[in-house]
Amino acid sequence: MENWHDLFPISHVQYLPMIGSDHRPILATLDSKIMRRWKQFRFDKRWIGLEGLLESIQRGWSTTRGEVDLSLVDRIQNCRHEISVWRKDKQPYGKQKIEELQRALEEVQNDDNSTQDELVDITNKLKEAYRDEEEYWKQKSRNMWLKDGDLNTKFFHASTKQRRAVNRIAGLHNDVNVWVAGEKEVEDVAVSYFDKLFTSSLLGDFTGVLEHMPHRITTQENEALVRHATESEVHDALFMMHSEKAPGPDSMTALFFQRSLHTIKNDVFKMVNNFLTAGTFDERLNMTHICLIPKTGRPSRMTELRPISLCNVGYKIISKVLCQKLKVLLPRGTETHSGLKVARACPPVSHLLFADDSLFFCKANVDKSQVLLQILKEYEITSGQQINLGKSSVQFGHTVEVGVRAEIHQILGISKVGGVGNYLGIPESIGGAKTKIFSFLIDRQQQRING
Repeated sequence: MENWHDLFPISHVQYLPMIGSDHRPILATLDSKIMRRWKQFRFDKRWIGLEGLLESIQRGWSTTRGEVDLSLVDRIQNCRHEISVWRKDKQPYGKQKIEELQRALEEVQNDDNSTQDELVDITNKLKEAYRDEEEYWKQKSRNMWLKDGDLNTKFFHASTKQRRAVNRIAGLHNDVNVWVAGEKEVEDVAVSYFDKLFTSSLLGDFTGVLEHMPHRITTQENEALVRHATESEVHDALFMMHSEKAPGPDSMTALFFQRSLHTIKNDVFKMVNNFLTAGTFDERLNMTHICLIPKTGRPSRMTELRPISLCNVGYKIISKVLCQKLKVLLPRGTETHSGLKVARACPPVSHLLFADDSLFFCKANVDKSQVLLQILKEYEITSGQQINLGKSSVQFGHTVEVGVRAEIHQILGISKVGGVGNYLGIPESIGGAKTKIFSFLIDRQQQRING
């Protein structure tokens, strides 16, 4: 499989319909040509500790280019430029360098006149090159669960190629169900999909909802929420982040901020508190990269791809500072007075929110279903967002009668039955032998280990 990916890095396979046969034909599209893109700057973990890096960061951060007070975004741009200049003379080890060191080591080993110091020096450089190469492919593989170890380079390399093959979008069906495969055409399908998805068809009116909401936050608590953040709060928010997660459009990982905090902390601190004071920040900080994660083995429609945003670290620092402030008050502000127990030992719940998914609980009868429907309609009117009933499902308890289930489906306008698939990687409904239900975890772990 590895050799296949090397020869045909952007190949893909499709199963065609069974027409006139009891077998499904397999169509393999082979293309060994890779479109070369402009190489984008990425802060590289392997630069940490190299001579001159911190000095280049200091130069970039302190460069004003005629401006009196640069924003954080502008300083990061200057920093990228200085690091790019520095790294031209400090290229990390690569495959070619490793081969050169291997030849040099062989020459020293075969030379009777070579000294022990020469042998040790080249051996150490080769070890460093191997570690460097391993670290590079670990970053590329986005593998966070396996620690660096002995000779994992091949595994990380294979993981990277496999991830690229799985994540590559060969083509998509457009709005009129026509398959398009060109890069520009696929781009148009994605833009059109998000345009419709995030365009509100309703004008939001919060008046009716807000007038019934009780005031739970006291004046003192509100002052605590809007007061300036302390250096400790900003520091903690930054170091809550995984240092190697994919960066946003500014190309700087959390590792860059963490390792250069002594140079940049005043500007980061100022950015956070300017937002808390004025409620605004540089709009470039709010820019993200949209990454599409496949929901199925071979997605062919935009609905089969889950979008996630790769945000700039500066934006995430502000978000985490706000979250930590709200965290203290949320348990009291979101107190649940009524709800259902979904298990004997659990507290009553009326709803659960996971990322962009919402789970609502109510008794399985007509009255409660109509109340839930009214709440959802009020949400649509207030927010301007429309609930996608086609993606929604209803899950019932085992004792709910078939007739009642059908009536509730009709009231809510949701035909899909839940509880039969997976959610966030685990079965929606868990019952029976646990060893059998969770056996897929062993299979998944073995697949990871085997690449």
